[in-house]
Amino acid sequence: IALARLDIEQARTDFDAAIGLFRRFGDPYSIGGAFRRRAKLENNTARRRQLVQEAAQAWRSIDRSDLINDLLRPDFPNDL
Repeated sequence: IALARLDIEQARTDFDAAIGLFRRFGDPYSIGGAFRRRAKLENNTARRRQLVQEAAQAWRSIDRSDLINDLLRPDFPNDL
């Protein structure tokens, strides 16, 4: 909702909260997706790279390199 309202700061906070919930429930697929969406909102290069790496790690843990290749590489070619 925050992202739709263009409230980027709130969207970042919401994605961070979602990542925590997905970790609590042990859902690597959703963890990766939330990290990817959170990375799209990050202006700091080092932090964005860290978020992208977290997404990739989550998806590797469930053998989903297709998501890395199809979703992360096109959006973040310099961060993998």
